[in-house]
Amino acid sequence: MNKQARYRRDNHELIRFFAGHLVVGLIAGEGMLAGLLLLDVGGLRTMIWSSSDRIIALGLLIIFFALTFGSLAMGTGVMGLRNRNEEDKKKHKLRSDQID
Repeated sequence: MNKQARYRRDNHELIRFFAGHLVVGLIAGEGMLAGLLLLDVGGLRTMIWSSSDRIIALGLLIIFFALTFGSLAMGTGVMGLRNRNEEDKKKHKLRSDQID
């Protein structure tokens, strides 16, 4: 396999790796936001619902929770690449020591 084909394959694996972690982070972030609103922690839900700009407030919360938790999940995935044991190395194709 030439270097160009290997490079493309590694890029596809990286994109899939990041996308999987991003989706997990997005789900976790939106779940956390839903829990905060459901439990009305600190009167957050009450404050938003009594505001005239509730759509803007909810939109900003959704975007920033997704951004924060998505970034956190992707960063955690990257930091965990190096610390895989032998069993994980066989199961996962992508390792940081293989990337040029």
